[in-house]
Amino acid sequence: PGGMRAFVNACLGKNFDASINSSVIKTYKSLRELRIWKSPIGDDGVAALTGLLSAGMERIPLTYLELLDINLGHRGAFFLGRALSEKAMPNLVSLIIDYNKIGSEGIKKLAEGLKTNSTLKKISMKGCSIEEDGGDPIGEIISYPKTKLQHMDVSGNNLTGSGLFKLCLGLESNKTLISLRASDNNISSEFDGINQLSKVLMSHPKLSVVDLRFNRIGEEGGKLLAPALTAENTQIESFEPDSTVPNELFYLLRRKPKPNKKKKKAKAKK
Repeated sequence: PGGMRAFVNACLGKNFDASINSSVIKTYKSLRELRIWKSPIGDDGVAALTGLLSAGMERIPLTYLELLDINLGHRGAFFLGRALSEKAMPNLVSLIIDYNKIGSEGIKKLAEGLKTNSTLKKISMKGCSIEEDGGDPIGEIISYPKTKLQHMDVSGNNLTGSGLFKLCLGLESNKTLISLRASDNNISSEFDGINQLSKVLMSHPKLSVVDLRFNRIGEEGGKLLAPALTAENTQIESFEPDSTVPNELFYLLRRKPKPNKKKKKAKAKK
């Protein structure tokens, strides 16, 4: 945490030498993106980061924060959530906390702040050891009436069908989410979640990208999704089912995004 405090203080232009005139201290105002990868700063480091940044976010307009595999736990998730709820990071639009074992307890702590956040547009929590009871707080995050969330990635957790069901209950009142990636979440034995997702796909105003790969939903799960993925539903641009769905049904469900066609440059007249 000491190193983290020193880093943030440097960004804020703070110096604890009283002999230095504060008028010459300059804030590093160019910091827009911050990535910390595989550095074990832990919960104390995150506390230092959020606590010190919150004091200077008006001067440092950070828009992107990525904390990848840094030993973040549920205590650090609490500090992060508190910073986001108190609008300490008003410019932050992307939060990536992949491969930190915060668990369901951590997502509950994080949700305490995020469920009242109205600036974040993207959140990624891949491989965070979130269990089925983590579906409730995730649903709370996306059901906040003022949320601006557009992209959510919860791949590589253990939500199961039960957790997906709870997440989808939150999606029922959401009007902003565009993409939901929930691959590899052990969604197989309980089909209430798949059935609820199917309903969401038919009614959500913006959801257009869904990834369900590496969830053994099989033929039964595929049949539940089929009514939502008819040719009439043109809003769904990309849908990735699991390979356990029989071939014919798999290709009926699967949708791949159309590649962006580059416009040909007009030839200059001679």
